[in-house]
Amino acid sequence: MTSKELYEITVLSRGGQGGILGNKLLGKIAFVDGFKDIIAIPIIGAERRGAPIRAYLRISEQKLRRIDAVKEPDYYLILDETLLSYDYILSEIKDTTVIINTENGCSYKFPPGVIAYEVPATRIAIDLDLEVAGQPIVNVAMIGAFAKATGLIKLESIKKVVVDYFGAKGELNYEASAKAFELTREVKQDE
Repeated sequence: MTSKELYEITVLSRGGQGGILGNKLLGKIAFVDGFKDIIAIPIIGAERRGAPIRAYLRISEQKLRRIDAVKEPDYYLILDETLLSYDYILSEIKDTTVIINTENGCSYKFPPGVIAYEVPATRIAIDLDLEVAGQPIVNVAMIGAFAKATGLIKLESIKKVVVDYFGAKGELNYEASAKAFELTREVKQDE
């Protein structure tokens, strides 16, 4: 872990993928791993299943007092790669790290200063039968990818939180995060 005191994260997902819950769980995991203060900010409006959703998270070594939206996140967790087809989303990604749920390989051209990671979180969720109403739930797999890409949280802490939160399905969710940790890889971008 680096010596930075505050990390800001933006989670981009679609309704029904578990993005807001994943954001909250990531905050709990960061707290278990020793961060002193966490603020999870869901953006909830007239969303419906499949609609774009945004959530913000701040994890800090110090007491936090800000509750405004994250404007320049250190990390983006993108639970649905099709969200990158929206120009307004793609254009806001600068000088950050993105972690993308994709099986197709990251085909998006990011500006210099962006580090990209990819993970097949949907495939992991389908293979482990982590679905609700027929839709794969990728949030915990993406937390495992976040752990691999950032080094800010540990798999042991993910296990502790998800087993506590999900009860009987906790071990299966932890398995998804461990598999995502294993399969997450940095995407080399053409200069």
